[in-house]
Amino acid sequence: MYTFIIKIFKYNIEIHCRNSYSYKLCQKYICNEDAEVVIEATEQEIDYMISRGIAKSEDIAESRVLQDKANQFLITKGCVMMHSAVVSVDDQAYAFLALSGGGKSTQAKLWLDHFGKRAVVVSGDFPVLSFENNKAYVSGTPWNGKEGWGLNITVPLKAMFFVNKCDYNKVYKANNREIINKIFYNLLMPKDNFDQMEKYLVMVNKLIETVPAFEMDCTVSEQAVTKAYNALWGEADDTK
Repeated sequence: MYTFIIKIFKYNIEIHCRNSYSYKLCQKYICNEDAEVVIEATEQEIDYMISRGIAKSEDIAESRVLQDKANQFLITKGCVMMHSAVVSVDDQAYAFLALSGGGKSTQAKLWLDHFGKRAVVVSGDFPVLSFENNKAYVSGTPWNGKEGWGLNITVPLKAMFFVNKCDYNKVYKANNREIINKIFYNLLMPKDNFDQMEKYLVMVNKLIETVPAFEMDCTVSEQAVTKAYNALWGEADDTK
């Protein structure tokens, strides 16, 4: 059994886990401070993850349960995990959102190549979204995808891009209906808890109100990067 405390954004979580996988995953986030909550995956929860095909092994299943429980706690604090790849350029974060295999990591890698030392990956898979003074921020978490991309940092969120694989490049402002539909696919929802759902919906509204969102029809090319980046400065394409 491993017992340790991690800091995500500004909240401390004590983790009890039986597999070294989760312990190694959390190394960058371990701190020597008091925890506000303790989380642990039960044997039944691990078995459920495996039986439903959500995870193929016990260590991955345990990690997924711990991630879910960390997210439930963070929602009570006005934060939530967001399924996205987030790149920071010049200390401003840009989130790429898509279903698994939808191209978000590919676009993040293109941005790293294009901007060089100006860019870092905040998280490759599940950053934490938070709000302070009516401004959105993203922070790294241990659950950063198969590439292992991520840093224990917090950066202002400048924009969101909903990635759509295409054979052309076009970037245009997303309308509110598109934003809402796609955000609900990508923000990790609370489970059967009315108070947490209320907080979750407040965060959805804040995200829509404070962060510009774009549809990004894109190829795997440098032009996809420049199209997206230029859209931030008033050079977006017309809507579909």
